[in-house]
Amino acid sequence: MKPTKPALKTLAALIVIIFLGARGWTSARDLEKRSFVLAIGFDTNPAGGFKGHFHIVVPRAVTTGGGESGGGGGGGGGGGQKPVLVVTATAPSLWEVRQAIQEKVNNPLFLGHLQAIVVGEDLARRGIRQVLDTMLRTAEIRRRAWIMVAEGTADKVLATMPKLEPVPSLYLARILETEDYLRLIPTLRLSEFMALDSNPGEEPVAILLKPEKDTVFVSGLAVFKGDRLVGKLNTPEMHHFLLAAMGRGLMPERVASPDGEGELVYLITGAKRTIKPFVQGNKISFSVRVRLEGNIMEKSAVHSLRDEEYLRAVEAALSEKIQRDCRTVLRHFQKDFRTDAYGFGNILRARYPKVWQQLDWEKEFPDVPINIRVEAKIRRLGMAAN
Repeated sequence: MKPTKPALKTLAALIVIIFLGARGWTSARDLEKRSFVLAIGFDTNPAGGFKGHFHIVVPRAVTTGGGESGGGGGGGGGGGQKPVLVVTATAPSLWEVRQAIQEKVNNPLFLGHLQAIVVGEDLARRGIRQVLDTMLRTAEIRRRAWIMVAEGTADKVLATMPKLEPVPSLYLARILETEDYLRLIPTLRLSEFMALDSNPGEEPVAILLKPEKDTVFVSGLAVFKGDRLVGKLNTPEMHHFLLAAMGRGLMPERVASPDGEGELVYLITGAKRTIKPFVQGNKISFSVRVRLEGNIMEKSAVHSLRDEEYLRAVEAALSEKIQRDCRTVLRHFQKDFRTDAYGFGNILRARYPKVWQQLDWEKEFPDVPINIRVEAKIRRLGMAAN
């Protein structure tokens, strides 16, 4: 009995599926035969081109506890071998840097688990568009990777070996994830930075990192104009920028007692920011309102907080101090950096698209009147209110 046409078609489909499946297995690669890159750093090369630093995981050291100290301090196995290998190469282009690093390792580089991209300060001042372009063209790179600027060079950040985490790249990522969760920093991953870089109404910023002995910490914020670093904010300035720009930056504020005796520490636990644009003819202005809630966490002042009048005076002093600091940082952006990282241009473009089309926002922004008003409320006085 001859097979029917439907049976032949089914048999042919099965053969094709089996063949394609077999071909897929032949091209597969075991995890042990990949070189996992968890962080990348880029610096300028004094002789020209770029210097790249790749954090490559050493599987044997990680699985056995890696590290140099041995025992319970995150070390022990692998004969004292470090859990990551920092491989450095120089080349005229970024892709050639990667190729040069590939020639120094025994397995194909895999960037699918990339956690962080660190750019040296000198390269950031020259412009990082080529870095962003290369990252965007590489399909396996995660858009969720953090992008950061190193104070100094990227190699010093990547060479740091923190004692709290055997893999430095994961240590960096977890620091930023924790501070993002606590609303202490902006969410600045590769995808957000790329979006802001192409946005005419808002300029990007990036986390600033500083290495110190065996640790790395967030030292402030790198301010960009397009793809070029134009200025830096220290930690308190970053805090006040975030309050007015994003309703973030929930850090402690220290204020002198209104009666002149002692100080109080106010921990911000919540912030709401609203921005309203005003257009009258060819005149543009903005009003920024920041409403804060927080608790008194420390007090050396003599006066009792149970005194309602004194409590209101403390709130007024807090509001005035934070408002003054927020305005000072805004003045830096308008007069020194001349770059809009607050997103005022975005709001104007959304509310008044016809007005926006007639503006050269880059030239207009430094002279636009912007009023920041802060209202701080104390919600909890602490167990020892006196």
